[in-house]
Amino acid sequence: MGTYFTAEERILVQLLGQVRYEDDYEVPIDVTQYGIGRAIGSGQDYVSRALKRMRTKDLVNEKQARVRGLRERRKVYFLTREGIEKAQQVEQAMRTIVVTVIQQDGTSVESPALDVGKLVGETLRLVEVARDIDDKRVFDWRALASRRVEEVPDLGEAAPIVERFVGRRRELERMHKWAKTHPIIAVYGIAGIGKTALVARFVEELKTSVPVVWVRFHEWDTPRSVLTPISKALAREGHRKLRTYLEGTPSIDLADVAPLLVEELPAVQLLLVFDDLHKVGSAVLQVLMLLVELLPRGAGVQLIAISRHPMLFYDRREVIVKNAVAELRLVGLDREGTEELLRSRNLPPELGEQAYLFTEGHPLALELVQREGIEQGRDLNIHRYIEEEIFSRLTPQEKRLLEVASVYRYPVHSRALFIDPSLSYETLAGLVNRALLQRVADDVFDLHDFIREFFLSRLTPRHREELHARAVEYYAALEGHRATFERLYHLVRAHLDRQAAEVVISQGWELISKGYLDEFLDLIRLVQLGALERPAQAALLELQGRILDLQGNSEEALEAFQSAFELQEDEADQLRSLWNIGWIRQKRNRWDLARQDFERCLTISKRLHDPAGEAEARYGLGRVAWRMGDLGTAEEQCKAALEVAEQADDKDIIASTYIELGRIFSQRGDLEAAEQCFQSSLQTLKQVDNPFEQVRAYNALGWEVLRERGDLDGAAEAFTKGMLILGDLGFMELVGPLHHSLGEVRIAQGRIEEGRELLAQSAKVFGRIGDDHGLAYVHLALAMADSAEAKVSSLGTELATALHLFSTVGTPYDLGYALWTGSRLLRATPEATAPFLKATLMGSNDVTRVCELPPQGSPDAVADALQHAARRWFEKVGAAAYLARIDAAGRGRAPPRTMPDLGAGRERDPRT
Repeated sequence: MGTYFTAEERILVQLLGQVRYEDDYEVPIDVTQYGIGRAIGSGQDYVSRALKRMRTKDLVNEKQARVRGLRERRKVYFLTREGIEKAQQVEQAMRTIVVTVIQQDGTSVESPALDVGKLVGETLRLVEVARDIDDKRVFDWRALASRRVEEVPDLGEAAPIVERFVGRRRELERMHKWAKTHPIIAVYGIAGIGKTALVARFVEELKTSVPVVWVRFHEWDTPRSVLTPISKALAREGHRKLRTYLEGTPSIDLADVAPLLVEELPAVQLLLVFDDLHKVGSAVLQVLMLLVELLPRGAGVQLIAISRHPMLFYDRREVIVKNAVAELRLVGLDREGTEELLRSRNLPPELGEQAYLFTEGHPLALELVQREGIEQGRDLNIHRYIEEEIFSRLTPQEKRLLEVASVYRYPVHSRALFIDPSLSYETLAGLVNRALLQRVADDVFDLHDFIREFFLSRLTPRHREELHARAVEYYAALEGHRATFERLYHLVRAHLDRQAAEVVISQGWELISKGYLDEFLDLIRLVQLGALERPAQAALLELQGRILDLQGNSEEALEAFQSAFELQEDEADQLRSLWNIGWIRQKRNRWDLARQDFERCLTISKRLHDPAGEAEARYGLGRVAWRMGDLGTAEEQCKAALEVAEQADDKDIIASTYIELGRIFSQRGDLEAAEQCFQSSLQTLKQVDNPFEQVRAYNALGWEVLRERGDLDGAAEAFTKGMLILGDLGFMELVGPLHHSLGEVRIAQGRIEEGRELLAQSAKVFGRIGDDHGLAYVHLALAMADSAEAKVSSLGTELATALHLFSTVGTPYDLGYALWTGSRLLRATPEATAPFLKATLMGSNDVTRVCELPPQGSPDAVADALQHAARRWFEKVGAAAYLARIDAAGRGRAPPRTMPDLGAGRERDPRT
């Protein structure tokens, strides 16, 4: 008997969940042939043939990449844009298909495939369900349960490679015992004592199907660093609320995180390993304290914490009273383990007793110490030993090589270390044999943190700068955005400010588009502006402004662009900064100032005979007119912008202008023309790398056209495409509107709880960036949800809040739509009229003024007042199509409306 979904279809859905990893330095095993086969239930040979067919159809791309937990590079596969679209169609089919589920007792029941896991009491991914639906649409749970028992899990994929492990049987036995009784195991001990190696061996010995998430922390990590890998692991098991929250929230609030963890952690089996926790700050420790509180409630999730000293995120009660935490203070190897390690180094075992007394079984010391050091029996002081017995005995070439390695933050290829002819593989091999260097993959090496800190601390400032400069040369020869970013890091550390500025200016857009926001901004701020010429200073300030605006910090972004403008002497440069100033002002509803900025841009661009600048200026003027409700001027300016942009072959502005034209046509009721504009924008965007506008185009297509036609599934699909492009990049100003769009559509589809969750994430973003326009739409959508659930009091309050915000913002079409929607909600739920009137009286008089509400009016009178006010606003802007719908008295569709503005800073240099 065959399967209902083909192997190719299952591969598409499996890879759909992996799109976000395409540009990562290391990718998950789920995108290899082996990982894909494991997920879809097919052999690797069969998967290989299927992928070959899919490549000929342009559904997948193949490339070589590093895979987490594996030493060598592997072939990995990611969906093309056509593949993503096809995968979304298949995934939707998988979600909605109704199957016959045969349960353990042999009885059968009908269920949507999406709910099979809940039905059988298991956490099942959609692909896992789909692979067992036969051609008769039957899902036999008994066969899946039997196969799961037989499967041999492949664990520890994220754990480090341990090439030499000796002793520690008692410690391992204790950890296996604690794993059955304690949700948290804390392993601590001095540097080099073998903490990571012990836990890696423990994970290897578990022999269980529990997924392992191994995270190595650094000084710069944030609460998001802790929660993101957890959210990804939860999402892989079908629990996506935490991930949705993180993607839509620029500033994490643990009060919001806690209930999500309480809900999702107990539903999964998961082993978390947090390494090098001694490096984290207080903000990360707060997250760990929350986990200590919550993990005892979720028996399926366990945490192993590794640190150099006793942990600061739990107190003694967790250890002694609550049995929540088991502590293992790791000390040196015993005598037997010491002798075993010496044998592995081909040293005489009779030295074991002396070595044990000398090093107290310290594994790193035993790896480093030489025979004569043991025989001399010095007191243990590993720093002094390295200084006296190792560093002093290193050859000049060995010292040089270790000093070179100490400046790199990540494992590097051997060629990064051979900076002069005196350094060779022979030198490298000798250091690896003495454990001074670690081989982490074929011809890729790293330093133990302890060794790195020792050698880095010995470098003079001048020598350190010289080595950072050599690291620049290594990364300059590599391709990819990660290499570009590391080159910039080393340029900054080498105080090569002019070269760093050149990288920022030339590669800044690429790094921003790949999601380097916080870390990139920090590096830009480390560049000494005083060492640069004025044009370079201004360019760096512009990049800061772009990042700040993308993060939703519009006011600081405005300051950065204004500072750049003051530094610029060339009119062409001033044109760019002035445009960004106007762009931010129009988003903050400072329309008169924004219009003045764009008019100045138009004057300058004409004087400079700059068609691209003229197109952008007219595009900006069109946006201001559109937001103010002057559709005639907006259309005129946008069409003029298109004409000039096409002459200049400026595809970014062409794509952006088509989006605004589509919105204009949508507001006039011409949905066919609107759709044609949005599709033209998307077609143009295929030729350029501009993820921001792609997200805006999909959002506009879904909201202004598909939703208006009543195609809610199509609208949700468009929003999902936008979210896939958005991924984990962290562009906050894009997250809010997209979550709102999908949230309101979910409410219209009857998926109220899901819709409310999306709206909550959206509201946090809009609140963070001070976007009252976006918040107004969130409150209006919540009023719709309240109407669907007959929450009378809340409906009145949400509607009053929405109308107040819309009247404050002053966008006429939005206000008209809100009034029209409010009249329909109150007619459907007349009991909400009194709470609505009360809420308007308790707030400002804006709503009463705009609507001329009768203070003691009947529900019909109040609804009529809102409808009449909507008519006045639509008449004011000449919206004949909307007026016709109002005249239909609810028999037609609600009028189209604008979305919360998705414009995100000026995402490109108009000169390029």
